[in-house]
Amino acid sequence: VGTANAILGKDLMPTKERDPLYVQPTGWHNKQVNSDGNRIWLYNRSHIIGYQLTGENNNPKNLLLKKANEAYGRIRMKILASQNQLMSGLQIVQRAISSKNTLQFLNGIYLEAKNDQLRLRATDLEIAIECTIPVQVHEEGVVLVPAKYFVEIVKRLPDLEILMELEENSNILTLSYGSSQVQLNTYNPEEYPLLPEIEGEYEFEVNCDLLINAIRQVIVAASQDTSRPIFTGVLMEVEEGENIKLVSSDTHRLAYRQIRLNGPARPGLNCSVIIPSRSLNELSRIFRPEDNILGIKIADNQILFQTEDVVLISRLIEGQFPNYKQVIPQEYHTRVRLLT
Repeated sequence: VGTANAILGKDLMPTKERDPLYVQPTGWHNKQVNSDGNRIWLYNRSHIIGYQLTGENNNPKNLLLKKANEAYGRIRMKILASQNQLMSGLQIVQRAISSKNTLQFLNGIYLEAKNDQLRLRATDLEIAIECTIPVQVHEEGVVLVPAKYFVEIVKRLPDLEILMELEENSNILTLSYGSSQVQLNTYNPEEYPLLPEIEGEYEFEVNCDLLINAIRQVIVAASQDTSRPIFTGVLMEVEEGENIKLVSSDTHRLAYRQIRLNGPARPGLNCSVIIPSRSLNELSRIFRPEDNILGIKIADNQILFQTEDVVLISRLIEGQFPNYKQVIPQEYHTRVRLLT
């Protein structure tokens, strides 16, 4: 460092104030400085930092500094993210993680950095949630972080830009913020299941606020008894591409709500599925009324709900829901309407 100061001058050495991406590598021992005329290299056993010298006749007294920070080989992933946006995405996807998972990789959150976006994904094989947030991607890559520790770390960080870096042939993710660093062991991302492609014949849209309110009104009647899985779900019926009916029952009470689909009616669009109440409960928590339009796709034994930046995929419950229409009286002597 003394040699570098002598060559560059202390006023030209990189600092956090001059370069927001500058990070002093940890374990900085046996520092050496070499110069090849146009560049000055500082390196140790695990890092190389090169400073490109440009200017009139490469005069060290009149230089512009451009930093390049890379590991031996190359960096596998490097992104700059806002703490606030990162925490918002984590709070959404972590709802898909179950404390009952016995597979280690299912206790992780999958991060994929690409095209200046960070995709966060979590699943317990029953439900999967993916959220996309904007970031600055310097090196594209993927990493699987332990959800419990990663969420707790990010939650306690100040509202600053966070530099996340994963080196080639390493499972240690480095989070740099301000003048501090945190290192976290990660899992093997190759073990993580891919998000299924939902391309079904049933696709429609609904007003997000209407659906969330309808779910909250009917989910209270769903059963908690797992010995009868049919009653732990909510029946969703689409009739002639015009209305959605939501029905739930624990055999002692029944809740029913009907809402209209978004857009014109689509005659011939009829389907009936049973969605786990837990999936709909999470849907009502992670999607917001201001999301406006919610897209829905149904295929085989799965259903997908999506907005511009959030996707929720859930398995469906197999079986035949009882004929609820026989329970609802068609004739009555007295009818009462109440404000709820």
